[in-house]
Amino acid sequence: MKTKILLLDESVTVQKVVALTLDKNLYTIEYAKARSEAKRVVAAGSIQLILVSEQVSDLDVGAFPTEVATWTNSRPAVILITTQDIDTYPSYTAVLRKPFSPQTLQETVAAHVKAPTAAQPKS
Repeated sequence: MKTKILLLDESVTVQKVVALTLDKNLYTIEYAKARSEAKRVVAAGSIQLILVSEQVSDLDVGAFPTEVATWTNSRPAVILITTQDIDTYPSYTAVLRKPFSPQTLQETVAAHVKAPTAAQPKS
């Protein structure tokens, strides 16, 4: 089963980079340009990771991860995409600084998606 990722970003460029970089065999990517769109997608279910830009106009960046938790029973990992020179941000799983390389994007996403648990063989 593919991991579902939501990209919340108004930039078509970032959407294209994410679409071209992440393996389509591993990930299904949903896109939203506004908080209301993101809420609809997350409430529909099974989003495991959210990439969110600090530049989305109708978004309270500081409160966003807590708000996401009220939209769904599962708590997806939330990664902040920023131009600021920071490595962490309160309540976010990770921070991805622009400009980022395709490899950095792949590694960051892979490190924070919940891998399905495989059944352990009986000995």
